[in-house]
Formats: sequence, C-alpha cells, structure tokens
Amino acid sequence: MHKLVLFSLTINLATIDLCEFFLSKMTIKLFYFNKLSNFGDALSPLLFERLFSHKVEYADVESCDCMAVGSLLRHLVLKRWKRLARLQFRPVIVWGSGFIKNCKTQSLRNMDVRLIRGPLSAALLGLENTPFGDPGLLANELLQSTPTKRYRWGIIPHYFDSKLPTIRELCNNTPNHLLIDIAGDPDTVLQQIASCDFIASSSLHGLIAADALNIPNLWLSLSDKLIGGSWKFQDYFLSIGRKLPSPLTLGKERNLSKFEEGINTNYWQHIPEIQKGIKDSFPY
Repeated sequence: MHKLVLFSLTINLATIDLCEFFLSKMTIKLFYFNKLSNFGDALSPLLFERLFSHKVEYADVESCDCMAVGSLLRHLVLKRWKRLARLQFRPVIVWGSGFIKNCKTQSLRNMDVRLIRGPLSAALLGLENTPFGDPGLLANELLQSTPTKRYRWGIIPHYFDSKLPTIRELCNNTPNHLLIDIAGDPDTVLQQIASCDFIASSSLHGLIAADALNIPNLWLSLSDKLIGGSWKFQDYFLSIGRKLPSPLTLGKERNLSKFEEGINTNYWQHIPEIQKGIKDSFPY
C-alpha cells in the first residue's frame, strides 16, 4: 500500500514538473502598447522573459493570450467583438493592467483577471477580491547592476511633456539633475533612475520605478495632454496605500531642491508585501 502511494506521488510530481517544463517553453502572445517607445510599456516583455523566464511575442489585442503593464483594459473592451470574429473565445489573462480613465462598469466575460493595477480599475469591473498591483513595481529586479548615486534629481517628463518649456526651466534651475528620456532603452532608463537621489516625474512608470527602487519621488503635472488626467495615477497610489498627493504644478519655483523636505515615503512599508503578491499572482 505504501509503495503504491509513493509510486502515485512520484507520478504526480513528475507530471507537475513536465507541465512546468512545457509552460516555460511555451511562447506567450503578449499585448502591450508598442506604437511609441515608452519605458512603462517596455517593462512587460522584460518581466516575462528576464524575471520569469518565459518567451513572449507581441500580439495585438484581438489575438493575445495576456496583457500586463499599462492602461490596456480599454483596448480589450473596445476590441472584444474583433476577438470573437477571429474565433478567440478564450478570455485574455490580465496581470496588472488597468483602465486609463473612468468609464461605465465593464463586463468580465472576455477577461481572466489575476491581478489588477488598483481599486479604481477593479471597481469598473466589479471586482472585490482580486489583488492590486502594477508589475512595474518589480522593476528593481530588472536592474542589472546598482549604479553609483551621481545625481540629486532625476527629471522624467511623460513623452507628451518632453518638449515643454517648463522642462528646460526645471533643468536650468535644479542643480545636479539628470533629464531622463522615458522613450530610451528601458535598461538605460532604469539605470539612470537608480543613479538619482530623488525623482520628479509626469510619467506614471517613472514614479513606479522610483518606488520599486526606494527613491523618494514627486508627481509632476506639466500639461493637460495626458488621456484620463490624474485617474491612472490615483488608481496606482491607492493600490500602494499612498496618501493621494496633489501633483506638483510648478508656479514661480523651478528649483526642485526646494521640495525635498516635504516628500512622504511612509507608504513604502507596504511595497514589499505588494511586490510579493505581484509575483505570486504571475499566471504562468
């Protein structure tokens, strides 16, 4: 009897190992925004391949298996009928995506939500028990080496804001700063963020990467060009227990050093647990 149980257990363990082996070799069709080069959007394939050792290939929302980092859920809602037209009946696995703005409550029929960015996005889907988290909070694990802190401030404009005169004024008035191009190579962007003592960003994933690396950060609001305004920022802040800050809208002061003492980092105490939850919810 004991030998039979042991044999059965051995077979079951071998089956599990075999399933894990084939899953690791499977190429996952991953949807992410790729029309513009952007740090946050580039994190999805990096996380799948480098952190979880899964091969991915880009797929549009009509044919993808999964979506992760970014405000991607509106694409899935808008394209649900095109998926059906392509005979894609399996729900898309959602690992940390969110909506970009408030909208009417959406159907879950074509989604398998394992992780959602924050409570505002969850409410639009009527989700009550799904864990929150943006996978960009694992950016610290993508850092290939820890750089020396060389700059006091890293300034990260959203790509919509990158040509604004305000950016030049910030750079001219903030000593020992580094202007970081969010459209640059993601490994380079991550290294540059890690080389700064403070980060000021109008890009959401500039702030998320700073949180992942325990770098105090300020949310900049430099224009009204971002779709959805502050909605996705609030969704993320609520997910990590960060008291909803007002974005820094620059008046006459253009020296970021003047704002250092008021930066709150108390919410960092929640981040290790959230990072663990993000990793535990990885669907493959």
